[in-house]
Amino acid sequence: MAQSSGEQPEEDPFKNDPFFSRPLQDFFQQSSSQDSSKDPEENVTSRLRRLNDEGVDYDTFLEAGPYNSNALYANYPNLPMIHFNRVNGLFLGLKKERMQWYNDEWLLDIPSIQTHGMIGYSTAQKEWNYTIGLEKLFGRKKYMMVGAEYYKATATDDYWRVGLTETTITSLLGGYDFLDYYRQDGYGTYLVLRSRRLFEGGVSFNQTQYSSMNQQTDWALFGSGGRYRPNPPVEVLGGSAVDTLDISTLSFSGSFNPKRLILSDFFDTVSLSGVIELADPGHRKFRLQLH
Repeated sequence: MAQSSGEQPEEDPFKNDPFFSRPLQDFFQQSSSQDSSKDPEENVTSRLRRLNDEGVDYDTFLEAGPYNSNALYANYPNLPMIHFNRVNGLFLGLKKERMQWYNDEWLLDIPSIQTHGMIGYSTAQKEWNYTIGLEKLFGRKKYMMVGAEYYKATATDDYWRVGLTETTITSLLGGYDFLDYYRQDGYGTYLVLRSRRLFEGGVSFNQTQYSSMNQQTDWALFGSGGRYRPNPPVEVLGGSAVDTLDISTLSFSGSFNPKRLILSDFFDTVSLSGVIELADPGHRKFRLQLH
């Protein structure tokens, strides 16, 4: 249906808008490009209310991360570009997010092709972490994305237990780190598909070497020593600890209403997402989330 000249175009629910994930040129646009009819104080109040309700991580406040991207995002290094934990200590970096549904032609001025990556330094490990990747959007509406990434960085499988940024706060202030970490070295390729509003899915192949990491610090602002748990090693099937483990994985994701849009006047909303992971030797993992 044609849109009248007085109507605003419908906002794309898949385009995240956290501070560190929006297209880079947004930082250099003049304020005149924004809706001047909105009261700045009202916008701040609304944002603070959402932050209180949803939390730092789940409200796309700073980064998109694994919570506001396709579920396959977590197959790749997934820690925030600035964080603190018991294995990395203070980590300082810069990141351009993967699997985001916008095209800002960052670094490469090629239509429908976008680069992404991360580089940062772990003060406790005394080494650099990095990722580098490339994506291309296909189709008239750009609803299909193909990407690849090479990575060498710290990651965690426990991001769903508690927010990653929230864990940085509890670790830094009180010495409570609720996640377990490992090193990821390898590469992956992925295909992600979406509809206009309600569906998103994808497939990812990863060839990764997982390495055990040891606790490197017990510092916290308000007391230290004895509060951090030892970081557990990587384990093979059967529970035997190893220093490194090479695994090839094939993962599938599917989501219904991942942005939790209002579906009906009779109830608020519902969201369903699932991930299936197949890996050698014979390892299978299934995760289902219902909101």
